[in-house]
Amino acid sequence: MGKKNKRTQKKGRHTHHQPDDFQNLGETPRSRKPPAPLVPRTTNQRHYIADIDRCDLVFGLGEAGTGKTYVATRKACEALKSRQVEKIIVTRPMVSAEEDMGYLPGDTEDKFAPYFAPIREILDKALGVSHVDNLIRLKKIEVAPLAFLRGHTFENAFVIFDEAQNTTPNQMKLFLTRIGEGTKAIVCGDLGQVDVLGHSGLADAVDRFAALPEAGVTRFGPEDVTRSGLARKIVEGYRK
Repeated sequence: MGKKNKRTQKKGRHTHHQPDDFQNLGETPRSRKPPAPLVPRTTNQRHYIADIDRCDLVFGLGEAGTGKTYVATRKACEALKSRQVEKIIVTRPMVSAEEDMGYLPGDTEDKFAPYFAPIREILDKALGVSHVDNLIRLKKIEVAPLAFLRGHTFENAFVIFDEAQNTTPNQMKLFLTRIGEGTKAIVCGDLGQVDVLGHSGLADAVDRFAALPEAGVTRFGPEDVTRSGLARKIVEGYRK
């Protein structure tokens, strides 16, 4: 009788065991080929990674294809997997180049999904599709338009603010004043592709805060475009 009770107790303890987010949920690093290590491909990418490691607030400025968002997202994955932070937060302004997203079908989450797609692709390759789905379900990865962050506080999080050039100074203030303890915020944008009227909130923030000891700024140029040789030539052509 005593032995039966012991077996029952062991079974009960096993049933109530809480799974480890990175070992037993979905497609874990053990069940898939791990991504290649993050290696800087240019001098400025190396500087950018060093800033992310050292600073709580990092501005990554430059054209498309320079690795601003890719590097930030890979570093976010590393921070979450090593438990340096409790969650990843991804945001960006709901501004589309010369398009009105109000006519897109669905609710706000559906409308925002296309904007999240580039970062989602990086997360999927780094962590696995089903694992990312589980982390989103557990709110270990949160995605929200900038306007929905009012009143929130970022605590123990790795925050990626993409396309930040398309903010006003007041919108940038809304974002930056959300930063709480244990949080690292990476603000990415291309000041050559501003889709809002007036002064860009990203340019304003860099002017105000670049000299802070907690902040870092990396300015990428055409030589940092790693997407393709053709993309580099196109970026150089538009600079003429």
